[in-house]
Amino acid sequence: MAAFSAQGVALISSLVMSLVVPKILGLEAFSYWQLFIFYCTYAGCFHFGLNDGVYLRVGGQHFSALDFPCLAGQMRYAVLVQSVIGAGICVVAWVSNVDANRMFVILMFTVYMVTVNIFTFVGMILQATNRVAEFSIGVIIDKVLFLAVIAASLMGDYADFRVLIIGHIACRLVSIAYFWVRAKQIFHAHGSGPRRTLAEMFINVRVGVNLMLANVAGALVLGAGRQVIDMRWGITTFGKVSLALSVMTFVVQFVGQVSLVMYPALRLTTAERQVGLAATLRSALDIVLPLVFVMYVPLSIVLTWWLPEYAESFFILGLLMPLAVFEARMQLVVLTYYKVLRWERTLLALNTGSMALAIASSIVAAYVLDSVIAVVIAMVLSVVIRSLIGEYVLAKRIGQAWISRSFVSMFLVAAVFGLTNFIQSVGVAWAITVIACILHLTVNLKGTKQLLALRRRQVR
Repeated sequence: MAAFSAQGVALISSLVMSLVVPKILGLEAFSYWQLFIFYCTYAGCFHFGLNDGVYLRVGGQHFSALDFPCLAGQMRYAVLVQSVIGAGICVVAWVSNVDANRMFVILMFTVYMVTVNIFTFVGMILQATNRVAEFSIGVIIDKVLFLAVIAASLMGDYADFRVLIIGHIACRLVSIAYFWVRAKQIFHAHGSGPRRTLAEMFINVRVGVNLMLANVAGALVLGAGRQVIDMRWGITTFGKVSLALSVMTFVVQFVGQVSLVMYPALRLTTAERQVGLAATLRSALDIVLPLVFVMYVPLSIVLTWWLPEYAESFFILGLLMPLAVFEARMQLVVLTYYKVLRWERTLLALNTGSMALAIASSIVAAYVLDSVIAVVIAMVLSVVIRSLIGEYVLAKRIGQAWISRSFVSMFLVAAVFGLTNFIQSVGVAWAITVIACILHLTVNLKGTKQLLALRRRQVR
């Protein structure tokens, strides 16, 4: 129950961060806030795979059976290393003579880097040992407190991106304090000897580095385009595109929370059951995800009314909607199963290839075509191609068909949505999309009825 509550709170927090924060900050300040959030997506690369290695190696074990002195020692060494790296980043930024606002963002990022990696280290242990409830409560504490920070900014009329950044870090520290209470064995352990601790760290880094690099490369599939936009057109255009991306990630973040719940459960089930669940999950997503496209026009109308100065962002949102569908599939199907089946190197190769495609196409779009829209399209195509190849490899290795009627139908709805939004008016494009979704559900009538029947049983 706590896991699903955390998903709901995370979704609400994401909604508020995307819709309320730009309203209270203004365009330039919101752009710097988005720059901070963008930098934070790469904080995980500075544990060099340690957290991922621990997650993979302790998955399926009981929490009480863990080697707490060794884990405590690794966490402390990691904090030391990351603090030194953070100091180095600040020195480089200062020498580079960046503007004051960007310098503040970089400084706060280095503080956040250490903080979030402690949170992730303990949180991954809790998830991997099936103590998802404690991890979820930590997430809820963090998100609810940050919502309170935003509310206080609104009521106190002192909204400033610096206040929000400091509040964001403080809320994460409070959630770490909760972990301190619930997983005190890790924090209170004296630590094993340096030789044993470092030996275990190197093993965990070796195990987790491929997954860490895969995650960083995966983040750069979208991040490359955003970085190019910042470099080519400046912080304001970066903020507009970032707002569209943040709205798009509602669905993706929710799905990502579900995948965190699925991982320990899949690790404890049989290989045959894992294969069967993959087929069921893929079919369900084929049917449900295209319905997201119907939401675009009503959502765009409401958002344009609420944030009129960001009207350009919501046009970009239309271009990004197919990305939401395929990124959601990537998170829930491909990423979850690649972790469970320990295909870190395959995931690394997949994300590295997609990253290279995204970087090359974004540079061409920005510096040859001189078009923000072309950069956004390059980002979308990179994500779609990564999802398609990832599912193809998964299906082939576990002996399932890659192409199904529901999959083809889903892909056609995405294509119809993308094309009609380019060549038709908004109203006509939306009507065509609705008709396409109705046909999609009709063609997959059997699967639709099964999903509705399952939903009714859950309600009862």
